[in-house]
Amino acid sequence: MKVHPTNIITGYKIAAKEACSYIQNKLAVSVESLGEHALLNAAKTSMSSKLINADPEFFAKLVVDSIKYVRQENFLGEPRYNIKSINILKAHGQSSTESQLIKGYAIQTVKAHQ
Repeated sequence: MKVHPTNIITGYKIAAKEACSYIQNKLAVSVESLGEHALLNAAKTSMSSKLINADPEFFAKLVVDSIKYVRQENFLGEPRYNIKSINILKAHGQSSTESQLIKGYAIQTVKAHQ
């Protein structure tokens, strides 16, 4: 039985689409159904290999709070998270654990000379 390679590739593409559809419809869990503890654990896990490993609970809470703050709903009532709305201002000479979430705008300035 001779099967052309394009037919095999087409079959794999169809199977991949079906698998993705099944995962999205049957296995996916909405963020709203997850508790605060699960979100904090996900944030800690994703940041575990980064340089900010000094205080994982502090930074996980900072990340989860900032994501919750930028949550918006579209016209269908579906939640959207505009990650580009989150900005990080770096202050030289300060500890990373002095980081804080500012709900609104922050402008980084220097002290004026007297």
